[in-house]
Amino acid sequence: ILVQAVSNSAEELKPTAMSVADIDWAGIAEKLPYERTQEAFQRRTELFDLMDPNGNGYLSLAEVDKGLRDILQIDEIFDAKPAIMRAFQAAKNYLPTSPGTPGADYVQRKEFRILLQFLRHYFELWVMFDSLDTGEDRRVDIGEFQSAIPKLAEWGVLIKESQAEDEFNKIDSNDGGQILFAEFCTWAIKQKLDLGEEENNGDVPELGMTVEEKIKDTFSRYDADGNGVITPEELSSLFSALDPDLSENEVKQIIGISDTNRDGVIDFKEFVDWLFNRKGGGKAGEVTEKQRQEAAVSAIDWDRIAQELPYERSDEAKAKRSELFSLFDPNGNGYLSLAEVDKGIRDILRVDDLFHAKPAIMRAFQDAKNAAPSPEGSPGEDYVQRKEFRILLQSLRHYFELWVMFQKIDAEGDR
Repeated sequence: ILVQAVSNSAEELKPTAMSVADIDWAGIAEKLPYERTQEAFQRRTELFDLMDPNGNGYLSLAEVDKGLRDILQIDEIFDAKPAIMRAFQAAKNYLPTSPGTPGADYVQRKEFRILLQFLRHYFELWVMFDSLDTGEDRRVDIGEFQSAIPKLAEWGVLIKESQAEDEFNKIDSNDGGQILFAEFCTWAIKQKLDLGEEENNGDVPELGMTVEEKIKDTFSRYDADGNGVITPEELSSLFSALDPDLSENEVKQIIGISDTNRDGVIDFKEFVDWLFNRKGGGKAGEVTEKQRQEAAVSAIDWDRIAQELPYERSDEAKAKRSELFSLFDPNGNGYLSLAEVDKGIRDILRVDDLFHAKPAIMRAFQDAKNAAPSPEGSPGEDYVQRKEFRILLQSLRHYFELWVMFQKIDAEGDR
């Protein structure tokens, strides 16, 4: 009797596959206001405040999970933990994080719209995956995959039975013999699987769009928080994905060229102007290059650079230099190598404009490392000593200014 009772309890606790027809898709869409409208923006603002009880501007995974249950009250998604996890991981690093903040581990307010969109997207993928997983063990084996071929065809992917095993092996990226939800998501996104139960709010551009519609769609993709303008943060996120080597200063240059009304953001008209002029050749290209060079100077925060390079002869500046040198010199030997200086500019000073001006750093290092006599038998001639650190900071400021002048003259950008 006891064994039978335990067996019955296990059957009751065993998860049951969701039925697509039983899910209130309209209700879910209503509770996840990720659309780029003023009304949805206002609702997101209120929702974020409710889900962020301590008011620190960041959402942890636990707060998102609790918010789905207690505030949004979407039981279907709350029970789909893998979908929540995937959405949280995708959203929390979607936009750049300010230095010294915990944003990389949390969803920031400016990423909240993206979180809601990912929750909707990954929940749909979870429903698909769950319907394939007839064994209800959160894994899809080859037999379940072969049985799902007709269902996959309904979702827009045609797989011949003779090709099922090869396709299964492609999806099973870790060669574990079973398809996990993460593997299914990677494959499904590439295949653009769609349950087809509703419109997806234009997240995927449709064939046959007009030029104007395509431009508006592109703009909306850049406008991550849906407020009608593109911020420097949103541009940085975009270009980091397109070109990881693009510097912060180069993004500032694009902002400087595009932001014709100088309000710090790019509206739709400015975006269109930039879009059609950014690849200009001939005379138009020369104008764009001249604008780029001028923007390079105007985009530099000279006040901040002066603040981060305390070379003045004052007690306050001397105290700051002492602290900085100790941070630059992690092994505490009293000498800075070129690599340590380079790393310090990037990680401690965080002055990207200067960090990317390698010739200026090299010239400053060469000037400073022999500015003061070195004790006999010491390695001082090849390194910057503590007593030369003020000269290094001053030389960095001086050579960086010369580098900016040089760049402005170097219209071809070939150094």
